Amino acid sequence: MAPLTAWMPVRAEHQDLDLVVKVVGHGASEFLDDWVPVVRLLASRGFSVMAQGGSDDVLAVRIADKPFYSTGSGCDVLIRLSGGVPECQRVGVQPGSVLLWDPPSGGRTDRHVPQGMISYDLPLNAISASLGDGMRGRHAVALGALLHLLGAPEDLLYRQAAFCRAPRSFIGGAEFAGHSITKRDAYSLPWGQSEVRCGMVLGAAEAVLLGYAAGVCACGTACGDEMTSAPERWVERHVEVGRSVVSVSASERSPGVQVYQGHGGKVRALLGGSDSAIAACLDECEASHVFVAADVPDAMQLIMVGHQLICRGLSDGVWIVIEQAITQRYQSVAIKSVAEAICKIRAISLSSDEFSNGNAAFMVEQDREREAEIGFVAWGAAQGVVRDAVGLCREIGLPVAALYPKCLVPFEGGVLEVFMNEMRHVVFIESAQGTGCWRRAHTAMPSKAMVFAPTPGETLTPMDIFLHEALGAI
Repeated sequence: MAPLTAWMPVRAEHQDLDLVVKVVGHGASEFLDDWVPVVRLLASRGFSVMAQGGSDDVLAVRIADKPFYSTGSGCDVLIRLSGGVPECQRVGVQPGSVLLWDPPSGGRTDRHVPQGMISYDLPLNAISASLGDGMRGRHAVALGALLHLLGAPEDLLYRQAAFCRAPRSFIGGAEFAGHSITKRDAYSLPWGQSEVRCGMVLGAAEAVLLGYAAGVCACGTACGDEMTSAPERWVERHVEVGRSVVSVSASERSPGVQVYQGHGGKVRALLGGSDSAIAACLDECEASHVFVAADVPDAMQLIMVGHQLICRGLSDGVWIVIEQAITQRYQSVAIKSVAEAICKIRAISLSSDEFSNGNAAFMVEQDREREAEIGFVAWGAAQGVVRDAVGLCREIGLPVAALYPKCLVPFEGGVLEVFMNEMRHVVFIESAQGTGCWRRAHTAMPSKAMVFAPTPGETLTPMDIFLHEALGAI
């Protein structure tokens, strides 16, 4: 029932697994890398997982048993790394959610915890200090305790500690939870299933390098066999190939933007940087094609598409924009979907007609229902939030449609115009305010389109879109 379960954490037995964990505290997003081994563990057992950094003090992790496209809405488990009152409302906590924290010493602590929330006291400071692990130790304590509360077997916890940067604190947290916390919530994961190797975990930089490597790879069927049997080895080997054919430099005029260049310098990927920095890069762009990646696997696929365009003489330069939100993310990817995408892109038939009418599959995707009168349009990172919101609307019987353009240059307004003419209301979803990146799209939009963007410093969730006034019936 994703992502409703994140909005209404108290689940009925018939609902699907969909768990949103948020780590809050100074520097929380610095621990994104610490979650990668856990994400890999969960992906290997068939879960869909996304770990998303962002603002300096929030790290979000979503775990589900079905595919999803964003970090969801709300918060099922809140981990407070540093002292002070937990800001429950800011992270979307609801009654029935779980709080793991180190409460202030002395006095009553229940007055800090919202009514209906399940609180577990966890001595983060004491355990990490006794082991000399500092702030990273506090995070490891919390991670170990969380995995124990989610039902991880003891032998698995000890094996997982080897991948943690503060293994003693990790075990300390797991053992404290086992000995001193009485579990009062219903959240758990089905750890008993065998390791099925159906998913791999990628970050944005890895995906970009894999895209460049896949463009020059000539492994044939052997490559696909290795991806299925040993995905970590396949990723490691192809990342090294990518590094050998790619140069990486910092943009001189746009702070924070990393420029990856491959395939003779004609395919560039822009990673990171603020929205305004990316916009400044695009203002100077003279490439004949500019694509905007929707997520981590999409970044890999668009690099491959760019390589095909260059090799077939259909472009003299391709840029792929990868927004900062995506560069601060690790996500599980189904091995089968990666293999299918590689085969599909290598066999793609590109013609001038496909470019002239904007119908090439890599230029735009559509998700329509015949009776839909409300449509969403989104570029880049906002597409994942819209996809989850569309699924949420349809689960309650509200027919909606969505258009997901990927190509910013050349901007073909034909498909957009047709889509908008077929809808009674159209909402253009932005991933951030004042980016300037989508000016070409805005100028081509009819006046009836509404623009919806998060408040500065915030990010949109599927629930924000679900509750948007344009839906009328909500």
